[in-house]
Amino acid sequence: MLDRCQMTDPFMMFLPELLLILLGGLARNWVKWDTWRDINRLSYRIFFPALLFHAASGHAISASDVLTIGLAVWALLGIGFILGLLTRSLGPEKFLDFAGIWQTSWRFNSALAFVVMTSLPPASAALMSAAIGVGVPMANLLAVGVLSHGTGKGHLGTLKLVAMNPFLLASMAGLIVSMSGITLPTVPMQTIGKLAGIAVPLALLSLGANMDWRALHRLGGIEVALNTIKLIALPLAALIIGYVCNLPKEYTIVLVAFAALPTATVAHIMASVFGADSGRVSTITAQSTMLGLMTLPCWIFLAQL
Repeated sequence: MLDRCQMTDPFMMFLPELLLILLGGLARNWVKWDTWRDINRLSYRIFFPALLFHAASGHAISASDVLTIGLAVWALLGIGFILGLLTRSLGPEKFLDFAGIWQTSWRFNSALAFVVMTSLPPASAALMSAAIGVGVPMANLLAVGVLSHGTGKGHLGTLKLVAMNPFLLASMAGLIVSMSGITLPTVPMQTIGKLAGIAVPLALLSLGANMDWRALHRLGGIEVALNTIKLIALPLAALIIGYVCNLPKEYTIVLVAFAALPTATVAHIMASVFGADSGRVSTITAQSTMLGLMTLPCWIFLAQL
């Protein structure tokens, strides 16, 4: 039986997920906003960390694997950071507002990363878990850096939040279990597995409920540039890294899938916290998500060739 990531039709791979997103878009008409907010909190604190830990601890992975995938992920984030800066002349005059949308050129959608992770064979899923684990803190650190530039706000409290991020802690804990060879008791692992199974469906429903479905009508110069960087330039860079470094196929697939993820849906929240124009960030996030659902399967297909 073929793994989902080995299916010949890449769009069929994400069809169930797309239907869940559409269902979420319909459900927002009869589910209160407070309910979606509570679902997001549960996902962030419980379901996603359970999924990350379950994937990372469930398959043997070496320290060299973590180092390799980690360095490659940081390189991709750095490429997105630099390319995004090159769009400065197209963006808002106020630097803080530009910083708000600049972060969309390197940040990634963790919910869809988990969808990809559950679609991969166990070995590749463990690598994707490591990629998410090392990518989350670095992406947040870069965002904090550019948004805090010139605002006069202290960094210590925000950096503490980054260090205590549940995704980072769950990934690191899972990797430690995996690399140490520790076998955890069956009942706790089964419980974690059940929590992990809830994560993706709830996240996709919430994504659909919170999405601005008319955002594609507002594609301007800066929006086109940033979406091109995130959805085309970065996965292409991942393919090149895999080829130049002669990485194993499973590494390349994970890197390309990671790089091709749409930008983070929470980017507008951080923009709002620092006083940037969060509305424009929300528009770019919605554009990236809708376009990314079409480009992501294509890049995964290319990475398998």
